[in-house]
Amino acid sequence: MAGYPAFSARGLRRSLGISGGRTPAREQVRLRWSAEVWDAEPEEVVSPSLPEEFTVSGLVARRVQSTDLEDLRRVDSDPRVMETLGGVRDRDATAADLNYDLEHWDRHGLGIYLVKSARGEPVGRVALQCRTLPGRPEVDVAFSLRPMWWGRGLGTALARRLAELARDSHLSESLVATAEPANLASIRVLEKLGFTADGQLQRSGTTRTLYRLPLEP
Repeated sequence: MAGYPAFSARGLRRSLGISGGRTPAREQVRLRWSAEVWDAEPEEVVSPSLPEEFTVSGLVARRVQSTDLEDLRRVDSDPRVMETLGGVRDRDATAADLNYDLEHWDRHGLGIYLVKSARGEPVGRVALQCRTLPGRPEVDVAFSLRPMWWGRGLGTALARRLAELARDSHLSESLVATAEPANLASIRVLEKLGFTADGQLQRSGTTRTLYRLPLEP
């Protein structure tokens, strides 16, 4: 996707009529966000285009396409993958998510990547997506891999590459991510990359910790 003007979170706040800078850290760790606020997208938002494909550790991550439903079903239907992601999704839910993901890429120039092995086997998905918290836009990093690919450092490698892409394109002042307290593997990945706890998020009846990684000094 070409033709998207660059933005920073500071410039994006101005374009949305939002004033003020970062919330002091001591205040951030006490805040609780609602799912409705987190799931909303900033309006009138465009971003620099990220690459539609990249490779990491022999894996190929490609911008999600309308033909990816069956591969995504192999992720969404796995109870171990979805245990801390709201539970197994049925086909209709995966299809609805895919439609949203396609529109998100068209609107923002970033979004979900389907990850495959060199032989074309679906490994999982990763993402950089636009979100909002009260008074500020955010860029969320997410990753979920099928269990047979766990324990190889691939989640860390993929998430690190996403952070590099975001930093190199001056996508935002920071990245955020969420994880349930029981999702120790994802938390370890985030901590390896330098993310630190920055609040709590109420979503789908559960409390998730909000993590943040500064990208700009």
